Amino acid sequence: MGKINDSQVVVANGGPYSDNAVVPILDSFCLVPNCYTFKMYDSYGDGISSISCDPGSYTIKDKLGVTYSELLTSEANFGTLLSSPFCASLNINDPINAIKIYPNPANSILKIVTNSSSFEHLKITSLTGQVIYEIGYFKNQTQIDVSTFSKGMYFVQLENSNEKVIRPIIID
Repeated sequence: MGKINDSQVVVANGGPYSDNAVVPILDSFCLVPNCYTFKMYDSYGDGISSISCDPGSYTIKDKLGVTYSELLTSEANFGTLLSSPFCASLNINDPINAIKIYPNPANSILKIVTNSSSFEHLKITSLTGQVIYEIGYFKNQTQIDVSTFSKGMYFVQLENSNEKVIRPIIID
């Protein structure tokens, strides 16, 4: 298991862990405010689930208990690799600062991470307002393949019934 920052530098790792662990494994890492990708590898290929025992789960929280990333038991059979982006120390009380969109500029994958699960709609529009990409509700994070987008400036819009956040992005 490891944590990689948005510059693809490994900043923390752990394991390997026993296949027969029946108690929670607790690891503690100190991370500077930034965006990261939590990666979990399973050589057997069934994630943190098996036929002989209950499926596992994980939660990444800060010291105040704010959840940045989690895997539910229903998602435990992820295969050989789980890759989950999250941002540490985003201000969840300020919607402008509770969102991280990276890399910007992007040319292949654009990651959007929010520590607020209240956004119900995401769309990317061109400068003229044409909708290029759109999804409904998403859970804290998403990755968008922008490799087929034309080069230029776009806007990412996140909305719910109370607020709308618009951020510019560049595709190069």
